[in-house]
Amino acid sequence: MSDAKHFFSKDFNYSEENLGNSIQSWLSYQIALNRNYDLAESSINTPFGEYLAQYVSELEMEKELKYFGSRWTDAFFKRRDLVDVPYYFEFKYTKSGSTRKQSEKQRVFNDLMRLNSIDDNNSRKFFLLAGKSEEFLTDFEQLISGQTVTKNKLIPTNKSSTTVYNSIYNKMFSFDMNNPYTIIDVVDPEISGLITGFDQKYANDYRNNLSVPYAQFSQDISKITTKLVFLSCIGTSARVGIWEIIKTQL
Repeated sequence: MSDAKHFFSKDFNYSEENLGNSIQSWLSYQIALNRNYDLAESSINTPFGEYLAQYVSELEMEKELKYFGSRWTDAFFKRRDLVDVPYYFEFKYTKSGSTRKQSEKQRVFNDLMRLNSIDDNNSRKFFLLAGKSEEFLTDFEQLISGQTVTKNKLIPTNKSSTTVYNSIYNKMFSFDMNNPYTIIDVVDPEISGLITGFDQKYANDYRNNLSVPYAQFSQDISKITTKLVFLSCIGTSARVGIWEIIKTQL
């Protein structure tokens, strides 16, 4: 057996945990070299592709999605050991307070909605967020409504002794591996506002490409559950979280 043949026949051990740890290690290394000024969403492509190279039979960065005009998903791949299961990923990189902006909250929600609309048989869909640990915590995981930020430092606007992380991101994602599921409540006013923003951006694309009535499809894609499958530990320069998107069974 040739070396190449032996390589492709070895056991496969792909996992979202190993993928997340690989990306976290790579980003931490870049930050240690003071390259964090150059890190952005597109930076995730490098460690993502390098890790997957040994496990995939097909890998496509920026794959076009039907229903969305010219919109693309950040990554698509099929594992060599599981060729009938397509994987889709959307990436976000939290940086310099941008994740706190309403426009970025809308972009995150739009990613979830687009992923949830993918109807490939047996497909698995994931949202991956990475960034410097401090910014991951203050601008995403522990973002608190009613806070302001000065030079990336949190300044609570109330003096409550009990910290309640009640931002829009806590309504979309869990940060607790012991309680990983979050059912997105479409009746919540903040979520409802994001659904309106999504409809305004993509309704025409849906209507032009779908065989089912848009109202029916819109109702279906509004039922989303996210499942936390990986969250890197606190104490490193970079932090990574990965959530799987699952259609809620109601």
